[in-house]
Amino acid sequence: MVSDKEATHRQPIFTERDVSIYDIPLGAATILRTDTAILRFDRDTLDVGALCYLRRSSAPRRGRNNGRTTSRQVDLSSFDAERATQVSRLISFFSDLITSGGYRAQTVRANVICMIKYMDWADATGHAHALADGDHAYAAFRGYVGYLRERVNRHEVVPASAAKEQWMVHKLLAGFTGLHDLHRGVRMLQLGAGWSRTEPPSESELAKVESLCEALFLGFSGLVLGGKKYPLKLAMPKYLGWQDNYLWVFPVRRWCLPPHQWKIRHELTLPYWAYNYQDGRLAEPKEIRHHYRDAYTSRMIVGNAQTVIDEANADPRHSHRFKSAMVAHNAFVLLFLGQTGMNFSIASSLKWSKDYIIGQEQQGFREIKWRANGKRYSAVARMNFLPLFKRYIDLRTYLLGEQDCDSLFLSFGANRTGGASSMEDAALDSIYGTLEIIDPKIKRIRARKLRAAKQDFHIRNSEPATSALVMGHSEETALQHYSAGSQSAHHDEVSAFFDRVQQVAAKCSVILQRGESLPNGVVGHVGTCAAFHDPQAVAAIVPVQPDCRQLEGCLFCDKHRVHPDEQDVRKLASCAYVLRQAIGIPGAETSFKPVLDRIQSLLDDIGALEGNAGMVSRVVSEVELDGELDDYWARKLALLNDLEIGL
Repeated sequence: MVSDKEATHRQPIFTERDVSIYDIPLGAATILRTDTAILRFDRDTLDVGALCYLRRSSAPRRGRNNGRTTSRQVDLSSFDAERATQVSRLISFFSDLITSGGYRAQTVRANVICMIKYMDWADATGHAHALADGDHAYAAFRGYVGYLRERVNRHEVVPASAAKEQWMVHKLLAGFTGLHDLHRGVRMLQLGAGWSRTEPPSESELAKVESLCEALFLGFSGLVLGGKKYPLKLAMPKYLGWQDNYLWVFPVRRWCLPPHQWKIRHELTLPYWAYNYQDGRLAEPKEIRHHYRDAYTSRMIVGNAQTVIDEANADPRHSHRFKSAMVAHNAFVLLFLGQTGMNFSIASSLKWSKDYIIGQEQQGFREIKWRANGKRYSAVARMNFLPLFKRYIDLRTYLLGEQDCDSLFLSFGANRTGGASSMEDAALDSIYGTLEIIDPKIKRIRARKLRAAKQDFHIRNSEPATSALVMGHSEETALQHYSAGSQSAHHDEVSAFFDRVQQVAAKCSVILQRGESLPNGVVGHVGTCAAFHDPQAVAAIVPVQPDCRQLEGCLFCDKHRVHPDEQDVRKLASCAYVLRQAIGIPGAETSFKPVLDRIQSLLDDIGALEGNAGMVSRVVSEVELDGELDDYWARKLALLNDLEIGL
């Protein structure tokens, strides 16, 4: 093993080394020598084995007879056995991100590139033990954030990119070492808008998309699986507000005509006058005579339309039936993404086998498990989704016909010109194009938003650990990226909360009378507690659960009281000021905003009392502009400054 001191002073001699290529994920492959390992992601390769050497060339070189393979020259004398063990674990960690974590290969490739950059910096700056489990890891990460900050200050990189890289390294190191608090005491770069939490769609937007998709799936799968005839009466969701909640479908290019198009039909490029879309029948020749030059033409048009319908009804695999089946397929994909919370890339890569089982019921959910191509697959969905899933499997069989394809979701190319293959990215655009025909105002909810909606449901109905288990990602990811909550839900929750606060206030005034004392009251740092060690929330759901050991919880406890005087106003204003300085801590904004809102509400109520408006305004100004904080909160602020936490 080479010591850090020796490695620092020895002049590097870079040479090529033997390398071996390993596909990621590893599967059953065994890496015999970690230092030779080059990882291949689809076609692209990355030299991870070079990290076993503490001194490496700055740029990879294309190896002989390796095609796209690139390797880095190393100083063979700088091989480190301890590092080799760490790199071996690191390779397994990256492989597991794909097999167990649900990551795409190209996403993991980006993570590997980020880790290589981090280790290049670490080895060049004396942090050779950056992958260890102790103080070395904390020191290295702190130094790296400082390095990124310097690059930002020198205008070598934009702040958003540096912040993104900082958090990607943090995520990888936390997952690899288990040190999830690496950022503690580190003045982290502020996240840009691009790294904000994904806000779930509103419940109404999601309901519209899902109800339309379910209607199309049930209606069109019933058409092809049940052998129904054209014209097809397709049930539609009631939210559309139509007089009759259904569409009539015909086997032509303009397969339907929603009510909002009835009055502008004459403006359409393809009006298809022979088809009565309102009543679900063919028009009488005399009804459409005025659209054509003579009666003979109108009769011919209607006759041709009847032939089209007869042909479609006689052929179970007629082209329009098949197109309808693909609409049902794509609608189900959107439902599947919403139910399982899967990334679109993962769903599109799922393989399928007829041998599947339904796992045990757990909190109203079932796990669908199957094996295909020697690999295990699973999806967790609500119990009432299972009949739709089984129906989709029948629809998939219909779509394949005599063909064979091992993908769960399918594509047949433009105009059905190709054989069956795995689903393409255009599937979501296709189904939303169909939805917009029916409801032009529908909002396109992408897979990440659907995933956030699924996450939000579990966060609301279970603890984050259960949510992360069902969603197939870490609890940290659940809280950091998918727990924003929808704006409409936040509005409802906040409204309900403050309604409850007003009800409690009516029974036991939160704001005491001037000079009023409580017999058993305990003076605290945000007011006075009327009954210490007996915390009770002011509502069934509150942002912070009351806990006598946690000051923020006091603000949501029905025992909390404040005096309408300078002392308590200064305490509240000081608390708010310190919390705003701490919002730079990851995850703090979500926790602190409800507290800040509650404090502002109390200050507003105190200021509304006769003669208090000027006093509240003055004290808040003294705190925020002059720094005249309450003593307790002044000490808290000093601690934050010592730790270099804040904006």
